[in-house]
Amino acid sequence: MGGSVGPLGAHLTPLGRLQPAAAAAAFSEQVAALLEASVDVLVFETFGSLRELEIAVKAARALDTDIPISAQVTFSNDGVTPLGDAPAEVAAVLAKLKVNIVGVNCSVGPARVLRSIKLMMEHLPQDIFIAAQPNAGWPQRL
Repeated sequence: MGGSVGPLGAHLTPLGRLQPAAAAAAFSEQVAALLEASVDVLVFETFGSLRELEIAVKAARALDTDIPISAQVTFSNDGVTPLGDAPAEVAAVLAKLKVNIVGVNCSVGPARVLRSIKLMMEHLPQDIFIAAQPNAGWPQRL
């Protein structure tokens, strides 16, 4: 059974008012509840900020160093996260955090997800799994 954790919905300082310590506390509370429920994997999904995702993963690792972690970001049409993180940068940071799965979810459709995954794979070690969970893309009026 997997436990899903999403972004907090507020920007970290200096873009917003959310302090990193408060974000870490919120993620710790969520992860603790999921661990208490005996999840087998933590799925961090739809993060538009690599910095926020890094805080979330570190909070989880502080509580359990062995739980498998899937860390997934979302990319905009311009090929970067909403806060400007490029696929290569995302892959490098998540590899250093020793997550088990790196992925892309939602975003702007299957083609963009595939392109982002390919770019990320160039910067990931072979022992990290890949996840791709695209949405259908932006709505279109026919």
